[in-house]
Amino acid sequence: MPRAEKFTAASKQLKIYEDLDARFVLKPTSGELETVLNDDSVKQSLKFLILTSMGEVPYNPLRGSKIKTLLFDPVDEIATAQLEQSIRDTCKLEPRAEIIDVKVAPFEEKQEYGVTIAFSIVNLTGQTFELGLILKRIR
Repeated sequence: MPRAEKFTAASKQLKIYEDLDARFVLKPTSGELETVLNDDSVKQSLKFLILTSMGEVPYNPLRGSKIKTLLFDPVDEIATAQLEQSIRDTCKLEPRAEIIDVKVAPFEEKQEYGVTIAFSIVNLTGQTFELGLILKRIR
């Protein structure tokens, strides 16, 4: 193959994101760990970022969120707005995701929040994905 053909736009392939599955399930045929691809990989990473407290990651004390502390505030409009902003700030730490929208719905009777994060993935144009979470304090 001539050198010029290696660097043309036609030879450039779409980047695929791949991470280990957090459940650590083995493939039945090979015994290797399962992997998650593209949107599932980014969803898993966003979920881990949101559920990781600041200071919990060794050598990177600013990676994580303050969401766990916000869950102990009374469920009201102020706490909901703070939670939404904290989720937006935390999601910026994931370089593979471009956040489109974050919606936080409070459920006062259950003392929990429903969170929906709409995002697109860098290098995968034209597709929008959603991550849904239920956040509640652990007693």
